[in-house]
Amino acid sequence: MRAWLLLAAGAVVYAVAVVWSAGQVPPDGVPLHFDGSGLPTRWGTREEAVGSWAAAGGVVAAVAAAALLLVRRLPVRGINVPHREYWAAPERQHRFRRMIGRDVAVLLGVTLALLGLIPVGTVLATRSDPVELPAVLLLPLIGYGVGVLVWGIVVLRHRYRPDQDR
Repeated sequence: MRAWLLLAAGAVVYAVAVVWSAGQVPPDGVPLHFDGSGLPTRWGTREEAVGSWAAAGGVVAAVAAAALLLVRRLPVRGINVPHREYWAAPERQHRFRRMIGRDVAVLLGVTLALLGLIPVGTVLATRSDPVELPAVLLLPLIGYGVGVLVWGIVVLRHRYRPDQDR
């Protein structure tokens, strides 16, 4: 149950960002795409922007929910995890599924929340002159990348170690 709440929290953060941004962008002249330097390369209407944000969030949320369902139902031998034989023992499978479900939910929930930067960044870009993405948006992206890397190392090296090796 907690795994679903973590995933839902990320979806709520994204939805709040989309709803807030929908009321902040102009009716037309909304940047829909930015190049690597943060300059807009495609423009559209508010409806196009909100529709694309909603569609993207819906797809990511659906993929996240499917991934959570999949790791909860796949045979343990079908999941690539360190010490698979240890976790495949019947007495450990419940704990393993709870752990992997939570890990998947955290990763995908944080990813959904981070995607909320897209509509918020678009609003901030429309308020700047000239229109461009603010460089400060790179900080959460860098933090996310470093966080996922560190978290991945911890998960792979420590979290799934057999109890007797801890």
